[in-house]
Amino acid sequence: MDLPKSEERAADSKTASPDTQKKILIVEDELSFQTVLHDRLAHEGYGIFQARSGVDALRIIAEEKPDLILLDLALPGEDGIEVLREMRKREASARIPIIIISNLTESSMGKKARQYDIFDYIEKSNLSLEDVVGKVKRALEGGPKEAAPLPRTFYPS
Repeated sequence: MDLPKSEERAADSKTASPDTQKKILIVEDELSFQTVLHDRLAHEGYGIFQARSGVDALRIIAEEKPDLILLDLALPGEDGIEVLREMRKREASARIPIIIISNLTESSMGKKARQYDIFDYIEKSNLSLEDVVGKVKRALEGGPKEAAPLPRTFYPS
């Protein structure tokens, strides 16, 4: 059976048992960056699905019900904000944690994206794979959306 490229790579990710493996959808139109994310997260034991457009992302979300989505905002066709809007309207995808990974600065698009209850926003220019893996793990464990500030300690004078 010939699988579409996005599902073909996902089918190759057999690093955890299917019953316990968390599923991540990477929505990214830059193939080389998508591949880097795929390989790093598959190495961590996640089942990976990939989409290069908003239309493909919405189809895969409905079919595979991923546990987490890494979403670029600048996509061909429906952009990432439109994907967010549509996801949050659907009961089946309304609670899926989303991490935005985009070339667009958070100041320009982050405010718009945050109104759709995203887990985090990473600018590609500030990205490290270890940071992505850490945020993915935190999101999947139900951790806080942003690092909590350190408590202030007051000492009596």
